[in-house]
Amino acid sequence: MIHKVRIKIRRVLRESSILFRLYALLCRLFGSSKKEMAVLSNMDMKMDGSYLSNFEDFLKDDDIATRKRILLVSHEFSLTGAPLVLITLAEALKKRGYKVIVTAPLLIDDRYISYASSKNISAIVCPDIITSNMIGEIRRYFSFIVCNTVETAPVIRSLCDTDTEVIWWIHEGFSSYSRREARQMPGFLPENIHVYTPGSYSRNILLSRFPKYSVKNLIYYSPDLKEKLNGGVAVSSELVEMSRNKKVYAIVGGLDWRKGVDILLNAIEKLPKKIINNSLILFIGNQSDSKIRKGLLELKRQYPNNIHLTGSLAPEEVYACYSIVDYLICSSRDDPMPVVIAEAMSMGIPCICSENTGSAAIIKKYKAGFVFNNNSSDLLAKKITSSFYINDSGHDEMSQNARRSYENIFSINTFEKKIDRIFGE
Repeated sequence: MIHKVRIKIRRVLRESSILFRLYALLCRLFGSSKKEMAVLSNMDMKMDGSYLSNFEDFLKDDDIATRKRILLVSHEFSLTGAPLVLITLAEALKKRGYKVIVTAPLLIDDRYISYASSKNISAIVCPDIITSNMIGEIRRYFSFIVCNTVETAPVIRSLCDTDTEVIWWIHEGFSSYSRREARQMPGFLPENIHVYTPGSYSRNILLSRFPKYSVKNLIYYSPDLKEKLNGGVAVSSELVEMSRNKKVYAIVGGLDWRKGVDILLNAIEKLPKKIINNSLILFIGNQSDSKIRKGLLELKRQYPNNIHLTGSLAPEEVYACYSIVDYLICSSRDDPMPVVIAEAMSMGIPCICSENTGSAAIIKKYKAGFVFNNNSSDLLAKKITSSFYINDSGHDEMSQNARRSYENIFSINTFEKKIDRIFGE
């Protein structure tokens, strides 16, 4: 019982460096098991490791004269789109000689820290980074500050009309503009605040609410998974066996209402039994919605050999799953530029996608899959049926088109050219 309480205490206190160190000190003063002390040692906050205790070490280096530092601020650390693409931006900036650090007030998934560390990116969990004036006090040490998502609006307000250059990367769609967030966004932005969105979908939504903003385009870079899979994590033997002689479909991400998982469930129920029995449909992601989770479990009960629920996976495990996927499904109701679409395209996987995404226009332009309209499960079922019966040459052509769209839009070369224009060489 005591051990369980300690675990819960650690999970809360480790998000604040001060509170964590106080907890560690108390454990050392009043005694603790060797196992507990080992855990504390492993959780110690180090540069390019799990955490940093504060910004001091980062700000002490000899690059203070040139200020070749960039601070990247996100609303949370999780294995979801906006926080993940911030790591790819940090990588690109680091490659250009900048010293970068990523921070957020919330740690949703511990694996984000490990993922950042694997890229040699330093990450700080700072609970009051958005709500306090901390950034205002340290901004002079940075040549740029990058704010990620609408939820960093308080930071934007504090940096308006300063001599700090700020990049505000806004990824949100319709459903993310709550009244609270919209109220925090300035109606007008001064010249030192530069707004970017990942494509026209999110740009049009932003301008419909804040028409005075000057908005430019910055589509993120998605790693080339064809290269990453060589020598990487292998897909499980269970999935390999389940996929044998079947057409494999996958939906990846948070399995909730916004992602349109209920639309996909309804579409599957409308498919001919022949298609379901000769397909494997992977649901890869966290099942946070109880109603959708119930629907998934019922569908799994009906088709135990054709429906597979993986739960939440680390990025490398998701990448491994792509190696057996024939089509990626994105049934989102509102999704500005789904990272999973870019990932699939890098693998040459055609996509079946909702029109309510920034990716739909790309898929249409490059003929890299299918697009369905009106959040309609009937229309989605028809697209799945069409994909099932398409011949090998037709699939190969879409696969090549998907890969070409990745190279032209989401590749590192395309992204780095944009970064050079924004941040300078």
